[in-house]
Amino acid sequence: AVVSTQSTGTYTWRESPIRLGWSYPFFCKAKGQVQTKVQEMTGMLIYAPDAVNKGVNSLKGDLCRRLLKEHRDLLASLVPPRHQEAYKVLLEGLWVVLNVYTKNPTPGKYVDSGVMRMECLELYEYILGHFANENRWIKISPTLHSLLSHSWELIDANGGQSLGAFSESGLEANNKFLRWIRTYKSRKLSEEACLEDTFTRMWNKFCPIAGSFRPPIYQRRRKGGEDRGALEERIDLCYQV
Repeated sequence: AVVSTQSTGTYTWRESPIRLGWSYPFFCKAKGQVQTKVQEMTGMLIYAPDAVNKGVNSLKGDLCRRLLKEHRDLLASLVPPRHQEAYKVLLEGLWVVLNVYTKNPTPGKYVDSGVMRMECLELYEYILGHFANENRWIKISPTLHSLLSHSWELIDANGGQSLGAFSESGLEANNKFLRWIRTYKSRKLSEEACLEDTFTRMWNKFCPIAGSFRPPIYQRRRKGGEDRGALEERIDLCYQV
């Protein structure tokens, strides 16, 4: 949404027809151009329904993390030239803040809320200083405001631990199992029988005894060490030594 609105010269970070007013048709056109360009360069389809035709895949965390980590230069090239350098700095700052905010808690490793607060406020001030209109005003989405103004407070209230443990990713990952069980592994005699079978099998899924017979899950090994850059160093500074 930010790339599309900046492409039209609209100083708002929202994509509602009511908020954009007369510039909404230009926003839709820019949105299609951004979608085509990103798909050509990365193979990733944004602003499109997901596999179950619900929502858009550009709002999912994995895709956003890939774009912020691997394709910041591409995203910056899609905005007007006068904003490209500022937008690249913005993406770098968002990558640092989101990386610290969404990590799973690590025993013995705590976030320095003071450093995190400075990262958030400096990025907020940078947005206000480089993306405001001629009247020095800018419309910020509630999500961005919550991230930059209150994420460090939530981390501090959580005992200095990141908030990845409170993510709904695990809960949402069960939706496909729920649909599969309800469709293929439950009785269709009545709604009550269907729900009974579905919940029984869902309980079995979380049974520790049944889980001990499942094959182990192997995760992809992530790169580290030799390709660490300035952003990784900024992320490390957010943690207490």
